[in-house]
Amino acid sequence: MLSEAMASLFKALASRLAHVLVVLAVSAYPIAAEPLLVVGKDFTEQGLVAELTRQLLASKGFDVQKIHGLSTSEMHKHMYLKKGDIYWEYTTTRLFLTYGDTANYDKDAAYARVRQLDLAKGYTWLKPTEVNNTYALAIRAQTADEAKITTISELFAAFGNGANLIVGINTEFAERPDGLEPLERAYGSRFPRATIRQVDTDYIYQALRIFGVDVGVVFSTDGRINGYDLKILRDDKGFFFNYFLAPVVKTETVQAHPALVEALETLASKLDGATMTRLNAAVDVERRLIRDVAAAFLKDSGLVRSDR
Repeated sequence: MLSEAMASLFKALASRLAHVLVVLAVSAYPIAAEPLLVVGKDFTEQGLVAELTRQLLASKGFDVQKIHGLSTSEMHKHMYLKKGDIYWEYTTTRLFLTYGDTANYDKDAAYARVRQLDLAKGYTWLKPTEVNNTYALAIRAQTADEAKITTISELFAAFGNGANLIVGINTEFAERPDGLEPLERAYGSRFPRATIRQVDTDYIYQALRIFGVDVGVVFSTDGRINGYDLKILRDDKGFFFNYFLAPVVKTETVQAHPALVEALETLASKLDGATMTRLNAAVDVERRLIRDVAAAFLKDSGLVRSDR
């Protein structure tokens, strides 16, 4: 009788131990019941940070999916409808489009402001990168050297002295609070309207390259700036707003998977303007695949083991 009772006890203990071991094994891995979804916008830089995120988190055991190629409004909608968990956003873009805040903050103030506002909406901004993908005016290096133009003030002065230059801008820049007319007011001068051409955002770089325009509105970390031998004119009056890039995660996702924070902030710490420009150029100028560029960067920077 005692033997049967002992056998029953050992059987119960063995069953309990097996259950505990299963629980411990499952909790040791950060796999979510549903895959984590990373969303990104429809240009190269956003494709890169989305793919960097996907590969990095996958290397750490997360089940991750990615959607890339969305407009800003579509990306925000994905997050709002709880379809996405992680995206990378620019401080001033979020302040402008979501909150209608058009103040020209410095880096830290913009980050603090948007982080505070988004916490109330259920989003957590992690530590930002040193990538400031702001608007800029670019000029061909040859033209800059010939006309001796290195700053925006010198560009306006050249027009005042009768320079025959064509300025390419996209439709959005003509209407933004940090766009054409506010720029002119800040510098106390105007571009002759006959010299302005509206050019598709993505074509401006090629238009500069083939002498279709002489000066163009660009994004400061675009890889084609270096690849096409263009120069950024120094914004000597500090007009252009800061657009610092940072990972943004749903707060509920952060709470469910706190290991995300360290992983994404470590990645963010590796990204600055020069690095991002180089990665963008690898895709847009060298024509390498985003996934290959992302994989090489993660290995070279020690974020993912090279033997994986």
